[in-house]
Amino acid sequence: MNHTTGNMTEDKFIQYREAAHLAGQTRYLPDLELYEGTLRGYAVSSPYAHARLIEMDTSGALAFPGVVAVVTANDIPGPNTMAPIIDDEPCLLPVGGVCSYMGHVVCLVAADSLENAKKAAALIQWKWEVLPPVLSVEKSMDNKDFLFEPLHLIRGNTREAMEKAPFREKGSLQAGGQEHYYFEPQSAYAVPRHQGGFFIRASTQSPSDNQRFAASLL
Repeated sequence: MNHTTGNMTEDKFIQYREAAHLAGQTRYLPDLELYEGTLRGYAVSSPYAHARLIEMDTSGALAFPGVVAVVTANDIPGPNTMAPIIDDEPCLLPVGGVCSYMGHVVCLVAADSLENAKKAAALIQWKWEVLPPVLSVEKSMDNKDFLFEPLHLIRGNTREAMEKAPFREKGSLQAGGQEHYYFEPQSAYAVPRHQGGFFIRASTQSPSDNQRFAASLL
């Protein structure tokens, strides 16, 4: 868009970061030098698309060499939610909770290396009640299985307008809209500050949301 004339042009708009990206000079989180003693975290997630977590035993993972902590929903002092629009998704799935997708994070293993964290995660014992997955919008509507209360928009008298319409067409319409998918690694680095609180570096497009979620959870 040519902001002077208001017309579409072929003028190229160059972002100020492009040169560094192309030259490989941009420093991402994995490129940063970490403090000595930094722990690596591994997210342990649900193997089921729809299931209730009945019980979980993390003692085996906690006893694994190099493991410092296994963080569960019980360890979160604040509200166990983190969603930018509707607070309907738990940060960590609690015992008794129902996961809504395969990969729903249940707990975090913190260890001296990522390899040890992954090995320890394999020692976690849990029991699930596997529930039927909902794989289509139509099935969700039939079951009235919604993530939140449906929003109804009402404007004018639709029934009266239909009765007075000279032509009517009956049918259905399907829209193929979908959410974009993130390919880049999602990572964050938290450093405790001597005066209290944490300094967090994160791969993110919304640092304000990251700050809000971290402050709320803690």
